[in-house]
Amino acid sequence: MSKLYRSGLTLAVVALSLACSERPEPAVADAGGVVRDSAGVRIVSHGLATSDATWALADSAVWRLDGVPDRESPELSGVERAAFLGDGRLVVGHRSVREMLIVDAMGVVVRAIGRQGSGPGEFQLLMGPFVSRDGLLSAYDIRARRLSTFDSTGAFLGARSSSQALTADSTFTPTSIVGMGAHGDGLFVLSYASPVVDGVMTIEGQLAWLDSTAVWQRVGPLHRLPATGMGRPAANGSFALTRSALAPTLLATTCGDHIVYADTHQFEIQRTAAKGSATQSIRTDWPAREPTDADYAIAMALPYQADTTRSPELQAVVDNMRAQFPDARVPLLSALHCDAAANVWASLAVDPSTLTRRVLSFAPDGSFRGEFTLLANVRLLAIHNDQVAVAAATPDGSESVAVYSLHNVAP
Repeated sequence: MSKLYRSGLTLAVVALSLACSERPEPAVADAGGVVRDSAGVRIVSHGLATSDATWALADSAVWRLDGVPDRESPELSGVERAAFLGDGRLVVGHRSVREMLIVDAMGVVVRAIGRQGSGPGEFQLLMGPFVSRDGLLSAYDIRARRLSTFDSTGAFLGARSSSQALTADSTFTPTSIVGMGAHGDGLFVLSYASPVVDGVMTIEGQLAWLDSTAVWQRVGPLHRLPATGMGRPAANGSFALTRSALAPTLLATTCGDHIVYADTHQFEIQRTAAKGSATQSIRTDWPAREPTDADYAIAMALPYQADTTRSPELQAVVDNMRAQFPDARVPLLSALHCDAAANVWASLAVDPSTLTRRVLSFAPDGSFRGEFTLLANVRLLAIHNDQVAVAAATPDGSESVAVYSLHNVAP
């Protein structure tokens, strides 16, 4: 049986419970949500109570990749993204060595795309992979400001450089890649700025896309996130720490012809037409709670130490964080993903009492589909039909990538 390991404990993805419900009538306040319209935006509110049915991941993996064979240093590290191709192959972004790995349905690496460098098909700072609906594979070099495109076999098709200008009086540096347009027609990105407002460091996020002329265009309004957990100046006016480990961020991903985004501290997932306006809002009434020491320890130690065992040094850092950021709150969301059917998958923050995280799924109409559970240092990478790709940290600091089957479990 294929297993992933964490600090002496089995890291095989624990699929504990996956609520799965039929769609209710719009006026019924159950797991399917209550639907109303507001200025053309479909608002779906959920209580997300436990339902009778469950989903689960299989006990053993379809395949597991611990490293790249025939390498002097075969370990995987820096795995931040992966994407399924239409035929079920998985493309894994191996950021530490500036390459993408195409892995077949048996878990065999059939091709490595790219390497460190500045030439065609090479990367200095890889962000990807991203797969368009047409099957094109792309990656962005955030340092070289260059978008490279490949076909589904990994053959290099070409590259184009992006300008830095977003407006006539500002520059634009992408800090997080959201995804490709549905037909490979543009790269959607997220940029952050950290202005000081009323003496408090804040975070502002701006979505943009790279058009056919390699110019960045804004998507939607500027998003100013809550200032909870953000730095305040010391007596001399300087910032000892600009943000806590629990500070808000903006999550976003492309989803068919839409972009889905949310503030980590507010369970309000917005579905917006690409280059257009909001069309849907998925909400719960969960409040962001005050952090415990365990929350801080998990936030600072993950992904390589998914437990709350704290050394005196780590406890000192936790205590300093508490003193510096008394208004910090625990994030509700940690990641957003979308599958080929435009279902949204929302990963929640780690629950320190169980060292697990819930992954909730919502249909294109906003109704709640179900959920499954991952251990704390196992991250969702991608979903294709009933195949779930995850990455897990190992005790030695390297990473494993595995694909599991998702199935229904009788109540």
